[in-house]
Amino acid sequence: MLNEQSFHRLNEFRIPRKLEFPIDYKLAKSGLLVSKEQQRILPKNSFRKLSAWLHITNECNLACSYCYVHKSHGHMTKKIGTRAIKGIFQVAKDRNFQEVNLKYAGGEPILNFEFLQYLHKYAQQLANKKNINLGAAVLSNGTLWTPPMAQWLVDSQIHLMISLDGIGEPHNLQRLSRDGKGTFAKIEQNIDQILLPSGIRPFIYTTITGRNANRIHDVISWAIDRNLPFGINLYRENPISASQKDLKSSEEQIINGLHKAYQVIENSLSKSLFLGGILDRIQFTPHKYACGIGRNYLSITHTGEVAQCPMHLDESIPYTKSDDLLKIAAKGHLRFISVDEKEECNECTWRYFCAGGCPSETYRATGRFDTKSPHCNIYQALLPEAFRLEGLKLLKTAGLLAN
Repeated sequence: MLNEQSFHRLNEFRIPRKLEFPIDYKLAKSGLLVSKEQQRILPKNSFRKLSAWLHITNECNLACSYCYVHKSHGHMTKKIGTRAIKGIFQVAKDRNFQEVNLKYAGGEPILNFEFLQYLHKYAQQLANKKNINLGAAVLSNGTLWTPPMAQWLVDSQIHLMISLDGIGEPHNLQRLSRDGKGTFAKIEQNIDQILLPSGIRPFIYTTITGRNANRIHDVISWAIDRNLPFGINLYRENPISASQKDLKSSEEQIINGLHKAYQVIENSLSKSLFLGGILDRIQFTPHKYACGIGRNYLSITHTGEVAQCPMHLDESIPYTKSDDLLKIAAKGHLRFISVDEKEECNECTWRYFCAGGCPSETYRATGRFDTKSPHCNIYQALLPEAFRLEGLKLLKTAGLLAN
């Protein structure tokens, strides 16, 4: 965010010239100006947080159309869970991570609520013993929450993430109960009558498919009205969902749908609004890798094996007590290549913000890891708007934007 004088002076350096005025040195100190001979150098990643996805159960009370989990009664046992937590904290200690962030997922993790409570209590004990900060979140479909469960979240300082794909019918088209009934009304009731009164502001995750792309702005408006943070994901085809062709959406559908959503965001801009999730896989901090797998992210299956990604649970790898779980995670078939090494990416203006997109999705679409994302056109069309919204939020936060 620059004032008019700084903006015009910066544009004069489109043609290389010497630093002359005090504003030139300020622009150089900020990193907006660099030597003509110097390539842009990104801040070196210094990972402070280790994130681990814990797939604690295959059971779920829903039958969502795009789910990648093979539903069963399989669930994580106490023995497997404590072994996984030990392994995660050992990696954190050995690699000098200052924080461990656990994501309890499934299936629907609160179907195994007593185990969830046990596992988190054990994680708290290890965190205290090893002097490592602990953060945690439960990833839920939002249909089964009760006041005592909500109070446990509050007491344990655990975040809640809920999947919501629309308001009413657009949500119900793809997130049904196992007996074929819509689930939106129950989720809304639980959020409004149980979670919000308990002081819980769940993070709302929305997945765009061909079924809801043109109504995605409704769920964003719904979340903003409740001052809830949100994130937008693009549907990823998987072996279970591949036969449902209407889940696929065209680039035009996604772009038009998100144009409407961005207009809702701009009209209701809030200082507290989280904008980092308004476009799939986008981060506003420059980075070269779209995913932290093998560096600061891993998944543990309910059978106690390491998977690279929650969508690749069937390709998990066993580990022993002495193994570094991050090294195990890096051994899978997914390759994580710097965006600077990807064909058609290395000269793109936006490459350090999408980082080439999800590597799994790129491989599914192209059979390669070293090429651009199948969503590249979507990123290029929407990233300028996403940055504009982020700029408006900064102006709002600074008190420089009229209401």
